[in-house]
Amino acid sequence: MHKIRNKYFLAGTSIVVMLIGLFVLTPIFFVSGAQSTGGNTLIGNPPLGNGMTSFEDKDSGDVYNFRLIASEDDGKVTMFLEGPSLTLCTARGSAASITFPEGPIGDPYGSEYSGNYPLNDIQCGTAYAMAVFNDGCQADIEFHGYVHSDYPWVTYMGMMTTDVKIKTGTDPEDNEIEIKIYTPKEEIELEGTFLEYIEMDTCP
Repeated sequence: MHKIRNKYFLAGTSIVVMLIGLFVLTPIFFVSGAQSTGGNTLIGNPPLGNGMTSFEDKDSGDVYNFRLIASEDDGKVTMFLEGPSLTLCTARGSAASITFPEGPIGDPYGSEYSGNYPLNDIQCGTAYAMAVFNDGCQADIEFHGYVHSDYPWVTYMGMMTTDVKIKTGTDPEDNEIEIKIYTPKEEIELEGTFLEYIEMDTCP
């Protein structure tokens, strides 16, 4: 009888400990993963001028000019990249829309519904409501944009998404950038070190 009681006691204690652990650890896990430190990231000299900076891709040795301005608070991202056989810009445009008439329309299965022409409104420039995360001296940015890529890179021209990772430090040689361009065909990856101007609010 005592053995049975001990088993129930141990089982109950284990469940209580597990539940306490879940209550304690789960908020820490989710909050730490979703924390936003805010702040802005600027790579490239501020105006006057176009403010471009450059880096050398470590694999190809090609030099790329670029400028990036990103704000975590409102998710605004502006980036332009230009190099051999490759140009890229952040882009904005209309959301998709379909016109559904109000009221009875007869046979809904036999009707054809018109919509907008979202690609007609695509424009290089600032992209809004993008994913921007500044954490100390590192920034992770994701945006949609337009790319024109020729041989020897992926032969592609059109819309794509891009991930940018930036690291900075006290020494200019610590400034690293990694760019991954996701085209429907395959991924283009650039990586290098830039020595010129960078501002990151969250980096001491």
